[in-house]
Parts: sequence; C-alpha cells; structure tokens
Amino acid sequence: AMQPWVKPQTLVPLLRSIFKHHAPVRSLRLDPMDPDSVAFKTLSEALRIAGIGTFAYFCFGNWALSPAGGWKAYLATRSANLRSSVKRMTNRLIQAGGRLEVVTQMADLERGLAAYHRVYSSSWKVPEPFGDFMPNLFRLCAARGAMRLGIAWLHDVPIAAQIWIVLNGRAEIFKVAYDEAYKQYSPGTVVTALLMEHVLELDRVKEVDYLIGDDAYKSQWMSHRRERWGLVAYNPLSIAGLVGFTREAAGRAVKRVIGRP
Repeated sequence: AMQPWVKPQTLVPLLRSIFKHHAPVRSLRLDPMDPDSVAFKTLSEALRIAGIGTFAYFCFGNWALSPAGGWKAYLATRSANLRSSVKRMTNRLIQAGGRLEVVTQMADLERGLAAYHRVYSSSWKVPEPFGDFMPNLFRLCAARGAMRLGIAWLHDVPIAAQIWIVLNGRAEIFKVAYDEAYKQYSPGTVVTALLMEHVLELDRVKEVDYLIGDDAYKSQWMSHRRERWGLVAYNPLSIAGLVGFTREAAGRAVKRVIGRP
C-alpha cells in the first residue's frame, strides 16, 4: 500500500524516467487497485502532472466479508438456503463415509498438496501455465504459517480442495476446486464452510476476501462487493504508445456518443 505521505509530485521524476529509458515500451498498466485508495489517486495525479496520457479502466468485481463475530454469528447472517445446504451436504458427505480436514502444518503439507493436485486435475480448471509456481508458493505460505488447505475426502479419495492464505488478519480465498464426479455432495460448499469456520473461530480474521471475480455464488458468503480498477498510461516517447493513446481516446469518444459504458 502506498503511504499517505507520498505526494504526486514526488513520483513525477520516477514516471518520466521509466518512459524515457524504456521508450520502446508502448504502455504501462497498473492494476488491480481500489479506485478509492491513496495509491490510485496519487498515481493518477502524478501521471497527469507528468503529462502522460492516462485512462482508468474497470478490472473486476471483488466480494469480501467483514465478520462481526465467530462462526455462529456469521452463519446467522447468511440465507436460510445456504445454512440448510451447509448442514445437509456436510451430513450427507459424512454419512457416505466422508471426512473433512484442514491442513496447516508443514508435516502434512506434501500429502495435502498431492490431494489438492488430484482434485484440481479432475476439475473444470485450466492447467496452470507454470507447474512449479503454485506448489512453491503454497510451501512458502505454509512455512510462514499462512496456509489453510481444506480438503473433503470420500473414503480415501479427495473430492474438493481449497487453499486460503491467512496473513495480517486477512483470509484470502486463493484456489478452489472440486471433482465434478462428486458434485451431488456439493463438496465446494462444504469445504468453504469448513474453512470459513476455521478462519473465524481460530484465526479471528478481520476480513475474508474472495479476490478476483463477480461469480454469483460469492454473494452467498460475503457481505459486500467492491470494484478494482486499473490505470493505463501510454508512453509519449514511443510511436506505438502515441498510436495506442490515439486509439484509446477515439474509442472512448465513440462510446460516449453512442451511450455505451
């Protein structure tokens, strides 16, 4: 986060230097940011003062929760349908021979990651472009006590897994996946409830963040929606940058005329 004492004028020489020494670069994109944050406002003003053509653009909706108590208090604020679904599906899974687990310790990490990868490969998810990145990130988080890996098992088969990162009083819902062959158990719902109870009761977090996306199901769990925006600044020292700025300005002018958002 940008400190409030950082002034736009302070950033102007830095921004001009970036564009001067990287003249082939067409544009600079800064996202995602809270449009009401100090960083967004300061960077916008600094780019304006520097005379660099800049436009703001919408990135994505972001659902979050500011809990006002523990698990029971939180659950009481959710819809009757969600409360019923959590109870019913958890019981169905347990009665079918299932169990739930939250992995937080390094000693259990590799076993937990193996379960996560098995679920991920059986889900609708697109394979990760860099196979080593996520496992190593999760190992780093686990080493710092920040990883919460929730797993739903049916007998010895993992059918859903989620990885949340808990740090500085925040829980971020980072990766979710379930095996579609077992969707009759709503394992994703069950694991979300499992981890939500864990972070509210044991970690006592002040915020839960669903990160990227406006997926409809997120509103069932969260308390409010935010927006994340970005800034695109076109390099005035690059021909490609000038072309990009002209096209952007023209495109936005057309949208205003025809009334499109």
